[in-house]
Amino acid sequence: MALRLDPLDEKVLKRLCGTPAQEEALRLRQRALEELGLKA
Repeated sequence: MALRLDPLDEKVLKRLCGTPAQEEALRLRQRALEELGLKA
């Protein structure tokens, strides 16, 4: 089962590109996937 980001979330991640906030957002997404038992 593939988990996809909401299109709005994808736009936000693109805007955050190259910022410390992008790294935090990616860490939070990874943690959420792990808690759901999925791999990114």
